[in-house]
Amino acid sequence: MGKGQGRNRKLSEVVAEQMLEEIKARGWPAGESIGNEAELIEKYGVSRATLVEATRQVESHGAAVMRRGSGGGLFVQGSAISASSRLLSTFLELSDVSIGEIYEAARILETESARQAARFADEDAVSRLRKLAEELSQTSDRVELHRKAMQLRFAIAETTGSRALTLMMREIARVITSYVRPDLNRGLRDRRFEHQVAADMLAIVESIVARDQWLADNHTRRDVDRREERARLMAVRQADLSGGPLLKESPSKLAEQTALAVRNDIAANGWRVGERVANESELPDRYGVSQWTIRQAIRMLELHGVVVARRGQGGGLFVGSPDPTFALESAVQFLDGDTLLSQSAPLVHRRIFESLVQIGTLRASSAQRDALVELASSSKPALQPFLEHIVAMSGNRVLALFAGISGKLISYEHSLDPAGLNAVAQAVAKFDAAYARRLLGDY
Repeated sequence: MGKGQGRNRKLSEVVAEQMLEEIKARGWPAGESIGNEAELIEKYGVSRATLVEATRQVESHGAAVMRRGSGGGLFVQGSAISASSRLLSTFLELSDVSIGEIYEAARILETESARQAARFADEDAVSRLRKLAEELSQTSDRVELHRKAMQLRFAIAETTGSRALTLMMREIARVITSYVRPDLNRGLRDRRFEHQVAADMLAIVESIVARDQWLADNHTRRDVDRREERARLMAVRQADLSGGPLLKESPSKLAEQTALAVRNDIAANGWRVGERVANESELPDRYGVSQWTIRQAIRMLELHGVVVARRGQGGGLFVGSPDPTFALESAVQFLDGDTLLSQSAPLVHRRIFESLVQIGTLRASSAQRDALVELASSSKPALQPFLEHIVAMSGNRVLALFAGISGKLISYEHSLDPAGLNAVAQAVAKFDAAYARRLLGDY
């Protein structure tokens, strides 16, 4: 399916896609210009208004930035990994995922990262991790402590050699930071919690040094549990993308800030899909911005399915159901051709689905279990609908996004084994979560 198929694509979106293709073709040369405003208007044969809208979309992906004035133009920013990470995390920030879903995904990714690091860390990695852990333990500034803890988690992921795992860790770290914002919530400082974070990270590193996968898993799980409990005590419910020390890539454009404000109002009202938000003409006064800014914000929200704009009589802006299609397809466009990333994706894909089926077995309704058995026992069973149903049973949309991106990065031929699918379905039907996980992993 082509990107955006099934919805009305604006010219600006098509142009933005062409700009991204050019950036990719050039090899993501950070700091290089792909043209000034006049050159880009001529190159793509569009009006200034369309070009501005297209460049705003490219900027929102973190792929490039438009600089004004003499010597200005559209300059490449970051890399394919950083741009795709920002795009996927932006979808999560604008959607209606819960803090529980976010930390459940973090627990799976971080424990896998710690276990793999305990297996593969060499002497250089051990020295680096211990150095970072020592720096963390000596840090008294609360913002610097959280930054160093984040850097240490990334370093552990990088030790695994899995680019796919590192990519997902970066996505989840950005989302967690945007929800918790310890750099902005200064009135909620908890020194005991900060000491526990440092102690947990030190314990994780020493478990990795000892090549003790079980202990590394245990300490990491405790660290994530502790952070999740802290977030719940803080009553965290929505993302905050305000500029600050821990979120330097926060939206600087007014349209992006407005999009988040609209999303937060939708969430505060219960996220009632299909409910009318307002006429587009009513929104400038509500949010104190121009009509043009509102249109840019709406377009961003539309791309991620957060809102639906309807024209004509009875039209207006309506609450939508967040859809990861645009984010997934764009991210795959950025990452296509990254061999190391594709090579590391299958193991991550397997681990995610092992977790999904285990979670889904415990959460699924009777109707969902019966439907899975029916899919597996069909005269013509198909793998994709079967896996999609397992994702739906889990109820975790963050893991669903990660399963989607890892699945799209994998290129392989898979022979269908109906007996294997049926065995998994039967284990789920019997509430045997551990065996269902084992069977799906083997499959």
